[in-house]
Amino acid sequence: MLSRAKLFRQLGYSTLLIDLQAHGESIGKNITVGHLEQHDVSAAVDFIRDRHPEQKIAIIGRSLGGASTVFANPNVDVIVLESVFPTVSEAVHNRINIQLGPLHYVVAPLLLVQLNPRLGVSPNQLCPIDGLAQIQCPILIASGDCDKHTTIDETSRMFDAANHPKKLVVFEGAGHVDLLAYDQAKYENEIIGFVCQILKGEVR
Repeated sequence: MLSRAKLFRQLGYSTLLIDLQAHGESIGKNITVGHLEQHDVSAAVDFIRDRHPEQKIAIIGRSLGGASTVFANPNVDVIVLESVFPTVSEAVHNRINIQLGPLHYVVAPLLLVQLNPRLGVSPNQLCPIDGLAQIQCPILIASGDCDKHTTIDETSRMFDAANHPKKLVVFEGAGHVDLLAYDQAKYENEIIGFVCQILKGEVR
């Protein structure tokens, strides 16, 4: 995310990067697939609003960061979701399938059933696709069409579930990777360009 922040800084925008709980230098015992991490997103937005209430805010969330953003449903001006899974069930099945193939039908349910006793949240509560209808600001959804962690079909469903105005950006040949590093020119033109248009009031 640092590389994204640098690009926005070059364009004259202020940036804030955060470590979600149990990530990087933030405290926390468990990664909760966005359930508790959503509060970190809300706290970051509140931090900016308190200090600069007149400023517009954009959020770029990758994978878990994007899911946490949807769950938070923050009061911001534009959101970018990169490689975000529609449901935790699909996310777990996809990841197990990459490692074990058809055994994911057996292993994934065993992992999913542990979510509630371990984290206090059920798989049905961890579905970013269900929260998209609540987000009213412009949204951009991006992924690679060769992503096995979040498939292009899943990304298309996410896009279909989002409200207008919205934009879908597909990176041809990209997997579950840093999309900026994969194709910086496309990222700058399609994604950063969209965010800047919103912040400048050029897209309604």
